[in-house]
Amino acid sequence: MPSLLTIPRELQNMVVANFSVHCTPTTNAAQKRPRKSRLPPISWFMFAKAFDDHEPDRHDRAYQATLANLCLVSKACQDLATPYLYHRPLPADGPQELLVSLARTILRKPSLALHVRHLSQKGWYRPACFFTMPEMSLAEIRLFKSAAAKCYEITDSSYADIWLGVTDTDPIYMSKEGELAQFYDGNERQAIRLLRFESSLASLLMSACLNLEEITLVTRFHPSFCLPSPGNILPRLRSLEVEYDIHREHMPSAYSGTTLGDIDLVLSSAPNLARLAIKSLHKIDRTPRVTVPWSSLPSTEMIPSTLRELTFDHSMLTHSELQTILDCCPSLEKLRTHIAYSVYPKEVVPSLLQKALVSSKCASTIRTLDVDLSPVLPGGPSEDEDRRIVSLASLRALEELIIDVTSIWPGHIESETARVLVDLLPASIRTFRLFPGRIGIHTPTVLFAAVMELARSAPAYFPALRTVEVCGLDYAQAKKAKAVFEKHGVAFSNLTARGKKNGVSYESAIVVSAGGSGVYNGPDWEYDEYDHGGDDEEAEDEEAEDEEAEDEEAEDEDSDE
Repeated sequence: MPSLLTIPRELQNMVVANFSVHCTPTTNAAQKRPRKSRLPPISWFMFAKAFDDHEPDRHDRAYQATLANLCLVSKACQDLATPYLYHRPLPADGPQELLVSLARTILRKPSLALHVRHLSQKGWYRPACFFTMPEMSLAEIRLFKSAAAKCYEITDSSYADIWLGVTDTDPIYMSKEGELAQFYDGNERQAIRLLRFESSLASLLMSACLNLEEITLVTRFHPSFCLPSPGNILPRLRSLEVEYDIHREHMPSAYSGTTLGDIDLVLSSAPNLARLAIKSLHKIDRTPRVTVPWSSLPSTEMIPSTLRELTFDHSMLTHSELQTILDCCPSLEKLRTHIAYSVYPKEVVPSLLQKALVSSKCASTIRTLDVDLSPVLPGGPSEDEDRRIVSLASLRALEELIIDVTSIWPGHIESETARVLVDLLPASIRTFRLFPGRIGIHTPTVLFAAVMELARSAPAYFPALRTVEVCGLDYAQAKKAKAVFEKHGVAFSNLTARGKKNGVSYESAIVVSAGGSGVYNGPDWEYDEYDHGGDDEEAEDEEAEDEEAEDEEAEDEDSDE
């Protein structure tokens, strides 16, 4: 049996590439083991699912460990595995300490920096509640200062110490009246120092790695972000993902969210960027707290026209701001916009989103649209006919539409017509998914009439339609609708489940498949095994247990008295 080093070099690379988390990304769905799950109360559930876990997957770490061990076998194996090991550096335990080690290695060996393809701050993420700074030697500090002077022209030694987090003196937070300085106590200043240290080293890494293809940033409430050096070009960069640190125990409320101005240097350095995903984007312009001397253009002018995919999760943009961004993307094919559930801007209403979409420069190129505006309508569908999305028929290239029911359904059932879905969809539609939304799940009873009208109209109005998923029909209604849809060659799924937990009623979508069933909580949430029978009974048992516990506590208090 031939060994790894005796087979042709091309086959060697193919074998080793299977352990690279960048070349062969693993699917989260396959890694998560099925588990029985019952929905918690709506408010907690929405918050828990709103943000992804920052920690890299354990399978990714295992693959990285395999490549690292392969480097220790022999010099030939090291030469073979090293490029793949650095494609996506993933620090293991002790993220801050290994971040120092990673930055030191790459800055001392520029040849390794050319192998880095995916730089992610998730790998060394640590919540703001941990304030321990890693220890750095004098040689490491001199190395980082030298790199800062070369990349960012930071020649002042005192400011370099602040920029790297070596000292906790931060004049940026000192206003004339000292108001901001008084706001931060010792722990908060230490947290700012740690976060500044992380971002500064990440910025040095980004400036050194010129072959980056993907970047994942975690922005926070301090004025130092992971940014490339001015004038640095990343020609291979295709994907940029920006997340916001949700651990905001020490953050003023006015400073929440990310702006395009915070990442304009990354945008301007990526002429071939195809994908941009931002969480908690609250405005376009630069945040006043951030002062970057090398920024000269408005942030919207930094958006590359090559973008094909835009994702705004928990967005706080108004319709006019969204249209401004869309007009910068004439070739956009995929748009996902989910409004933040805790923010209710007056201008963010479904009808204004429709106006922004159909009048944008990318209206003729959008193929996939994913919309969730249910937080804007927390009490259910709008009672104002002028506020809902009426028609997206002018999006002539649209093939897939995923939308919450509260964005398109009027509040008064009497004013409803059965053609609401027929009028909504363009003739090019292939896949239509109507989900209940994250807040205020109320599906009108006239949904059945609208679904049946869509089924009957599919051959004439939507010849390309192949998949329909809705929520809210009972078993008999779903059976009738499915028969009509399948008659015309359209796959149909009804996603409905109702239950109760801790006295809180919920209604959630559920997908029934050949292998079983699962809870489906919006288009981007995971599938869980769902127990159909006895859900209400279990809830009642839990309520009884809670009541018994309360009675026991009351008895204990009486005995203490």
